[in-house]
Amino acid sequence: MNQALNKDVGRRLREQRERLHITREKLCEVIDVSPQFLSEVERGVKGLSVDKLLVLCDGLGLSADYVLRGKETLADVSPVAAMLATLDEAYIPLAEDMLKAFFFAATMRAGGK
Repeated sequence: MNQALNKDVGRRLREQRERLHITREKLCEVIDVSPQFLSEVERGVKGLSVDKLLVLCDGLGLSADYVLRGKETLADVSPVAAMLATLDEAYIPLAEDMLKAFFFAATMRAGGK
């Protein structure tokens, strides 16, 4: 990647990490990279391999399209995906039940208009 692209990619990754209130150290534990490496990526000093880009995208709930281009091709659900990704596995069924109830209520409301 070129330097301008590295800076844009790093900025988007850092903004999402901060938006989710995830520390650099916590994210590094989850995606198995060093804090120094992540810091360099976020500052645009270093670029990413495709493998590391995908790991970071998954860890932050972002699409590679957004990280690389700054835009989504579909509705951006990355904040929701990122929140779910940070949940302890024991809470996933509860989150799933809550989302099902929400979608049911939203569908009923939309049908009632």
